[in-house]
Amino acid sequence: MFIIGITGGSGSGKSTLVEVLEKSSPKELQVLSQDRYYHHQDHLTPEQRRRTNYDHPDAFDYPLLIAHLRALKAGDSVDVPVYDFVRETRKQETETIHPSKTLILEGILLMNNDIIFNLVDLWIYVDTDQDHRLLRRIRRDTTERGHDLETAFSRYTKQVKPMHDTYVSKARKMAHLVINNNNDYSVAASFLSLAIKQLGA
Repeated sequence: MFIIGITGGSGSGKSTLVEVLEKSSPKELQVLSQDRYYHHQDHLTPEQRRRTNYDHPDAFDYPLLIAHLRALKAGDSVDVPVYDFVRETRKQETETIHPSKTLILEGILLMNNDIIFNLVDLWIYVDTDQDHRLLRRIRRDTTERGHDLETAFSRYTKQVKPMHDTYVSKARKMAHLVINNNNDYSVAASFLSLAIKQLGA
């Protein structure tokens, strides 16, 4: 299995790029998001969950993600968590992901983990300026995740931006490919789609 890692800052457009690739690529493609691997937080109150820094490496269950990646590489199916971003904890149900010729692994904090870094065959960094990322993040948090504008902006300034500067932005230097997403990246997406089709051939 060939693993393509797509990373970049929160609101950089990673998920949009993945959706484009998923629609234009063969059936031999699976997608796995790091967002599924936030820790289970049923033991915390809603207020405690709201104080969690979801842009820090400690927010993720890396051992489970690594175990699932290794299992998929070995040809085994895995039952991955489903995260409820409104309640900010995992749902009871899981979703089965089957091994495929190509896997897209997407998330903000993947390259900082040495094991995951070495499991991925090709790293892509989606590079987007701060203004674009801020607007996309606030729009997503207020329309999809039930946050008010003040909460969304506070999280960005106190958590998202500092964590981006500390952990995420350095991944740009280690990526095999860097895609500029300040404007239209359809040419880059088309190129990647053709490459993925060749991998699935």
